Amino acid sequence: MDVIDGSASPLLQMQRLDPKATEQKLRTFLGSFNFVGDKALAEVSTFSGGEKARLALAMIVYKEPNFLLLDEPTNHLDIGVREALTVALQSFEGAIILVSHDRFLLESTVDEYILVGESKAERFDGDMSDYYKYILEVKKLENAPKVSSTTKDKPKAKPTLDRTQQKVLKDKAKKFEKKLATLQRKNTSLEEALADQNIYNDKAKLQKTIADHDAVKKDIESIELQWMEVLEALD
Repeated sequence: MDVIDGSASPLLQMQRLDPKATEQKLRTFLGSFNFVGDKALAEVSTFSGGEKARLALAMIVYKEPNFLLLDEPTNHLDIGVREALTVALQSFEGAIILVSHDRFLLESTVDEYILVGESKAERFDGDMSDYYKYILEVKKLENAPKVSSTTKDKPKAKPTLDRTQQKVLKDKAKKFEKKLATLQRKNTSLEEALADQNIYNDKAKLQKTIADHDAVKKDIESIELQWMEVLEALD
């Protein structure tokens, strides 16, 4: 990929990529990555780390390569740019290998999943909901007491839930959904903080923000698993 010139503007960078394109076409494209108005004409050296990453993504997508390898591309990007990236990847006609914890991005762009674990990688036949169910089953097997094959009972039929039990589970599911929404907002706020170049001048603040970000991601994973357990019980 072309090296980003800190003394140039996003518009000038794009004109170097495609000298034949009209300014309006390039401005429209940059606008989809939130480089609008004066921002499209500002020197890149004044941008935050997140803005530079956003410009790099814009330049990659514009060149329409045959193959993209993306490792956590939405880290430190705000919601608007994540949506723009998702739309760009949906219209991309080449092959993409995407590594990400961003469930929305995965569900919106991925056709085939690869399950990596136990020193092997193999195709996963299902979507993200199936993946969470798979994780729940793995955890159940890990936590289940070992039973001799000679004494193993036949699987018991799943009990039917009455209305009261269904209501309790539905209320739990709603609480988990609210918690997830709160955690997702907090996660976005922390990623936006990490995208601000000024934070890298304060080592203590940077370390705390990174630690908070890691903790929130773990909380999201934990709540999602509990939420899926409730949904499975309701199914």
